Amino acid sequence: MITESVKKISDIVGEISQSSQEQTNGIEQINQAISQIDEVTQQNGQLVEKLSSSSRAMTEKLK
Repeated sequence: MITESVKKISDIVGEISQSSQEQTNGIEQINQAISQIDEVTQQNGQLVEKLSSSSRAMTEKLK
């Protein structure tokens, strides 16, 4: 009886450990995705600035 209880507890601890590792992997993937989104957002901001500058320059040339 005690042996069975210890085995059950050991199995549960193993499942918890596996679940924790899966959560860690998921969080790492989320962090990578957020970093990629941040990078793209910064690139978009730079492109908007360049486009705005070009637009102003063209407007000035047309005057």
